[in-house]
Amino acid sequence: MGAAGGIASIVGLALAPVTLGVSLVLTAVGSVVGVAGGATGTICNIINDTQQKHLRETIEKITSDFQNTINAMFEIAAKTARLSSEVAKTARLSSEVAKTARLSSEVAKTTRLSSEAVKTARLSSEATKTARLSSEVAKTTRLSSEAAKTARLSTEAAKTTRLSSEVTKTTRLSSGAAKTVRVSAQTAKAARSAAAWVWCADKVQDDKEP
Repeated sequence: MGAAGGIASIVGLALAPVTLGVSLVLTAVGSVVGVAGGATGTICNIINDTQQKHLRETIEKITSDFQNTINAMFEIAAKTARLSSEVAKTARLSSEVAKTARLSSEVAKTTRLSSEAVKTARLSSEATKTARLSSEVAKTTRLSSEAAKTARLSTEAAKTTRLSSEVTKTTRLSSGAAKTVRVSAQTAKAARSAAAWVWCADKVQDDKEP
C-alpha cells in the first residue's frame, strides 16, 4: 500500500503541468494512501510481532510437549525393553523348569524301571530257586521211582525166596515121599512074599490032609 501511494504521488507531480494541477489531487491521494499504507504496515508489523511471539510460545509449548512425549515414549520403550528382557528371562527359566520337569519325569521313569528290574531280578532268582527245587524234586521223584522199583524187586526177591523155600520144602517132601514109596514097595514085596509063603504053606497043608 505504501508503494502504491508513492507511485500515485510521483505520477500526480509528473502530470501536474499537463493536467493544470488537477493531478495534484492524485498526488494528495497518493500521499494519503502512502500514509495509510505506512500506518497499515506499522500495525501489521505489530500484529506480526504479536503473532510471531504467540507462535513462538505455541511452538515452544508444542516442542516441550513433543519432547515430554518423546521422553515418555523413551521411558516406555526402556521399560518395555526391560520387561521384554524379564519376559525372555522368564521364558528361559520356564524352559529350564520344563527341562527339569522332563528330567524329573525321566528320573522317575528310570527309578520305576530300576525297581521293576530289581523285582525282575528277584523273580529271576526265585525262578532259579524254583527251577533248582524242581530239579531236586525231579531227582527225588526219580529216586522214589528207583526206590519203588527196588522195593518191588525186593518184594519179588522175597517172593522168589519164599518160593525157593517152598520148593526146598517140596523137594524134601518129595524125597520123603520117594523114601515112603520105596518103603511101601519093599513092604508090598514083603507082603507078596509073605502071602506066597502063606499060600504055599496052606497048599502044603491041604496036600497033607487026606
